[in-house]
Amino acid sequence: MYGVLEDAFLCFHKQFEVDGQPNRQAQQAEQWFFRNDSNWLFSFVSVCNALGLEPNIIRQGLRHWNQAGLDIPREKDVES
Repeated sequence: MYGVLEDAFLCFHKQFEVDGQPNRQAQQAEQWFFRNDSNWLFSFVSVCNALGLEPNIIRQGLRHWNQAGLDIPREKDVES
């Protein structure tokens, strides 16, 4: 489950790289993060529950990234 979450972060992050244009994977990751579905084992909410994470805290950080258009450090720094 951690790997699913990490992959989603990396896909979401790509929209802030070089050209700043969201690609399909970045858009799908963003949709996954903000969907409130908890019925599917690998939904964002279910993954957070399994890992002991608070979905709304993570979503706040993602909104900040999105609004600020920050140049976020690469893979290694996007672990939590």
